Amino acid sequence: MLPLTILATTLGSIAALRGLLKWRSAQRDRARDHETYMVASHNEQELETR
Repeated sequence: MLPLTILATTLGSIAALRGLLKWRSAQRDRARDHETYMVASHNEQELETR
């Protein structure tokens, strides 16, 4: 019974860590997308004023 408990705890911890890593990756992707949008928007405005 104890090995099953240890296995369940280990797998639960791994799942929690993977979830955290996915969340961080999604945060970085959103920040990168926002930065890309801001640069593109700035460039578009700059081209319109020429």
